[in-house]
Formats: sequence, structure tokens, C-alpha cells
Amino acid sequence: AALICHGATTQQTTHTVTLGELPQTAKTARLGDAEPVHVAIGKVVEAPEREQLDWYESKPLFGWNILIPRTRDHSATLPSRLQSYGAHSLDVPTISMEPPRTPQQMD
Repeated sequence: AALICHGATTQQTTHTVTLGELPQTAKTARLGDAEPVHVAIGKVVEAPEREQLDWYESKPLFGWNILIPRTRDHSATLPSRLQSYGAHSLDVPTISMEPPRTPQQMD
């Protein structure tokens, strides 16, 4: 059996266990009360069918947490591109654009 937590998100994890181990694995997977969980049972869990289950976990940046320093009004194309490669991105507004304080700074 395969217990898939947070399916199709950047936090997806898959636990391959026997049916007898399934209840204990579900308890130790640190799931919230309302967390959706998918359970796959049968030959689909075995290789090579297993590759169809972990398509998201095999993305090149899966499991990476990336901080993106940017201005607040900057376009948001980079976070969506990173997510399409499996990364979890977080925008951090650390850069601010301000006019020069004196005209001499323009020279």
C-alpha cells in the first residue's frame, strides 16, 4: 500500500508500507485532522507502476524551499515557474526602491 500525503503539492510525501503498517504510518505522518490523504493498494504500488504515483516527487526541484527577495510590486512569474518544477517558494519583500535623498546623488 502507498500512503500519499499532501498529494500534488510541494509538500507531497509517499510512504510505501504493508496494509498492517498503514494505520501506524498514518498516525506518524504528522497529518492534521482535515489533511487529505490518498491510499493506493495493489500492484500499482510496485515498480514500474510506482513511477506513475511519484510523478510529482520526481520533479527536479522537489523538496527545495526557495526564498525570493523582491519588491512588493514586482511580477510574480518566478514563484509559479519554481512551483511547476516542484519547489516551494516564498516571496520576501526585502528590497525597496526609493528616490535619492539629494540631487547630488543623481550625479
